Amino acid sequence: ESVMANQQKLLELDPAYGQVEKRSQVPLGEFLQRYVIGSRPVVLTDVALDWPALQRWSPQYLRERFGHLDVVVQAERSADPNYEVNKLDHQRRLRLSDFVDRVLAGGVTNDYYLTANNEVLSQPGFAPLLDDIGTLPAFCDPTQLAQRASFWFGPAGTVTPLHHDTLMLCHTQIVGRKRWRFISPLQTPLLYNHFDVYSPVDLDQPDLARYPRFAQATVLDVVVEPGETVFLPLGWWHQVSALDVSLSFSFSNIAVPNHYSFDNPRITNW
Repeated sequence: ESVMANQQKLLELDPAYGQVEKRSQVPLGEFLQRYVIGSRPVVLTDVALDWPALQRWSPQYLRERFGHLDVVVQAERSADPNYEVNKLDHQRRLRLSDFVDRVLAGGVTNDYYLTANNEVLSQPGFAPLLDDIGTLPAFCDPTQLAQRASFWFGPAGTVTPLHHDTLMLCHTQIVGRKRWRFISPLQTPLLYNHFDVYSPVDLDQPDLARYPRFAQATVLDVVVEPGETVFLPLGWWHQVSALDVSLSFSFSNIAVPNHYSFDNPRITNW
């Protein structure tokens, strides 16, 4: 643990450490060295400039083009403080048109969300969505896109609680804005990682009486605008909040080794 803390101190010697950079036209070699190997989150502003999705996708388009298809969404989340851990219990099937109407009429809420875990893009009827994705970054393998892509749709107010992923990925904002907050994997001991890839700390309302060590953590904070793409490095903790009705597309077909194993805890009582 002390080794991780000292490594974190070295990272924070960089004057730019407390900010998430927004970059365009990053050369491939620099991207791999600075962000992939160097393990730094970054927002790329030019990845999706030629994507038809940016001009085409909207809640209304989803309803008109795909509204007759069924989707599985996360629902009835508000009453469950562990809705992400218990995500299988919150799966509900309904017509996409009905879900679009619910999102547009429901206002700001975290009660329902169509997330990557619902695997919309694995359904043949939604394959045309992939046709709206244009040129991928040079660090991605386009032949693997269909197998490594996910679709997100929900109202303003959705929150994906603090967790880390087990691979690297990109997350492109198509409609609406999201707030991303990041914490270095070197600060994992401060996050009370109690179960699997999750932390019980809520970045909106951290309970320092219960989780006092979190006060030492450094949180990086950035708002991602439509057309911008987050690169999420390996192991970085993140909490994501939708500021508007949101449509997003994520992909993990990064052309470097991107399969990793984690020995995650199973502590039932912290």
